[in-house]
Amino acid sequence: MNEERFGSLARVYGAEELEKIQNANICIVGMGGVGSWVAEALARTGVQHLTLIDGDDISRSNINRQCHALESTIGQMKAKVMQQRILDINPECECKVIEQYINDENVSDLLMPDPATSDSKLKFDCIIDAIDRIKYKSLMIHFCKKNKIKVIATGGAGG
Repeated sequence: MNEERFGSLARVYGAEELEKIQNANICIVGMGGVGSWVAEALARTGVQHLTLIDGDDISRSNINRQCHALESTIGQMKAKVMQQRILDINPECECKVIEQYINDENVSDLLMPDPATSDSKLKFDCIIDAIDRIKYKSLMIHFCKKNKIKVIATGGAGG
């Protein structure tokens, strides 16, 4: 743990609990008005393993509500820009980017990779739903529930 960067968090949570937070492998699906802020908060809390999933790029209309949306980032992929922001906040974070939308065909591959062909670090401790389309939000939540994957669902109506 970087004491200078995260020492105050150890005093708040305790060293043992902070270690659990930092070692968690968290996936955030949707890098919009909810997901971008969630990702930033987790990076600032010292989470060391993040996966960001979003297939969209930043548009000018995102600037009013998304932390990575700036005039200088318009047209760039949301997850990639957020990854760079996270690494600026917490250079020790392993931050993986998947530039895809969740759908019927890929939900299993993205959220529960085959352990025989994938890195075991891809097993998520928690998936955070920050999807704004109800069809895919419900698809993902159902998938997580069916596969006993912890999921935190959020509500948003920006996109």
